[in-house]
Amino acid sequence: MIERWNRFWFRPASPHALIAARFLLAFNALWIVLSRPALPDLVRWPAIFWSDASLYTRIRFLIVPFPYGVEFALYALSVVALLFVAAGKFVRPAAFASAVLLYHFADFEKIFSSSGSPFFRGLALPVSGLLIIAFAKVPRASDESSPEYRWPLVLIQLLFAMTYLMSGIAKLRLVGISWFRPANFTGIVLAKMIPDAIPPWAQYVVDHPPLIALCAAGGIAIDFFTITAVFSRRAARIIVPITFIGHVLIMRILDVFFLNLPLLLLFVNWEWLFGARRERRGGSARAAEPGNAPAGTP
Repeated sequence: MIERWNRFWFRPASPHALIAARFLLAFNALWIVLSRPALPDLVRWPAIFWSDASLYTRIRFLIVPFPYGVEFALYALSVVALLFVAAGKFVRPAAFASAVLLYHFADFEKIFSSSGSPFFRGLALPVSGLLIIAFAKVPRASDESSPEYRWPLVLIQLLFAMTYLMSGIAKLRLVGISWFRPANFTGIVLAKMIPDAIPPWAQYVVDHPPLIALCAAGGIAIDFFTITAVFSRRAARIIVPITFIGHVLIMRILDVFFLNLPLLLLFVNWEWLFGARRERRGGSARAAEPGNAPAGTP
């Protein structure tokens, strides 16, 4: 058992997948943050808007009464830090700084309206992943395979897959198995069909009950089987495309977009892709050598 555990977490792995994961996390966080350029401006809202934000919540998310100029500087610093992470420069300090700053800004959108636990709106996984990157060995493309490049990637993949599993568990806990029944899914689609804002494929799906049943089954598959991609490359080849297609359908049927969708690329076999690229480059270099010129070439 211990040997299987160690092999899962600590067998030698190529640095390429961890390099790709680092870039994907930084890119995903940049995409979310840059789409919200007015986040620092929230500190200039009238004090009445902050009345429901408890002291505990403010302390928890490092929200102190900074002036707008300081908040804007912190926002700009988070962008710069993420660019450094994506470029592979000063990775550890940049990843740690960006994670802390994203944690600070993650709750800004919901602090006025969330009476319970705040929602990170897509930044929870980048924050966690960047913290892992900050404490992991910095990979370089020329490095040999090492266990140091295996455990951070698998831990990030596991956290990503857990977002689906916990979503499924929450549905079972709050509603029960009836959440996945076609009739319930029909009700969810109908609730999204607001006049003048009907999702493109909503009406078509509602009019075809077999499609409703297929969507409900797909919801079960995505929530409870995406996690298998962490443990099996063969399973990843099946469930990751299904999950991607599921998100496309959700976007067209329910008008809901999953902000961490780009992180499905964490399960791409980057080692194989980098290896194939090296082979092509090596073959081109060998073909360019004078002794390897094709017959009849001047």
